[in-house]
Amino acid sequence: MSALKETAEILVEKLKDIKMAVLSPYDVLWKELSEIAETPNDSHAGELEASIMLYLSPELVKGRANEEYPQIPKPFTVKDKVKYWPGGVWGNPKKATAEKGKKAIKIMTDKIVEILDRIEKMK
Repeated sequence: MSALKETAEILVEKLKDIKMAVLSPYDVLWKELSEIAETPNDSHAGELEASIMLYLSPELVKGRANEEYPQIPKPFTVKDKVKYWPGGVWGNPKKATAEKGKKAIKIMTDKIVEILDRIEKMK
C-alpha cells in the first residue's frame, strides 16, 4: 500500500485536475469486515477472502485449506516465507460461506461509493 500511496501523491502533484483515493478494504473497513468473520485475525486466503470468492466466483474455489497463521519472526523480513507459512493461508477458510462473501462485497461497494461521492464533492 505504501508504494501505491506514494505513486498517488506524485500523480496528484503532477496532474492538477485529478482526484484520487488509495485504499485497502482491510484498512478502512477492518471493524465492519471482522464482524462478518468468525475467525479472529483473519487475513490472506482465510475465511473472509474465501467467502468473497465463494460469492463472486465459486467455480474457482477448489477446496478448503486448513486453518493456518504465519509464524514469521517479528520484525524480520524473510527470504523463505514457505518455511514460516507453508500453506499461504492466514485464517480459517473452512468457515467461509457465500453469504458472508455477499455481506463483505456489499460493505466494500457501499464504502467505495461513499468515497467516490466524497471525491466528487471535492473542489
